[in-house]
Amino acid sequence: MVDMTPVTSSNIAAIGYDGETEELTIEFVSGDTYVYDGIDPETYRALMAAPSKGAFFYAHIRSGSFRRE
Repeated sequence: MVDMTPVTSSNIAAIGYDGETEELTIEFVSGDTYVYDGIDPETYRALMAAPSKGAFFYAHIRSGSFRRE
């Protein structure tokens, strides 16, 4: 399991990233957790720097072709 970083967001509780496997783990405030594959380090850094983590996630990751587990 990847280390999760708590974030300030109305939809996302915590974010974890494994640069070796390019897997992004999103834990939502609902308690659901999903893993997205093929997330490059630049996208992860942009997500973490975004003023709205939820808006960035929905615009660039959820709407993309990344596999969800």
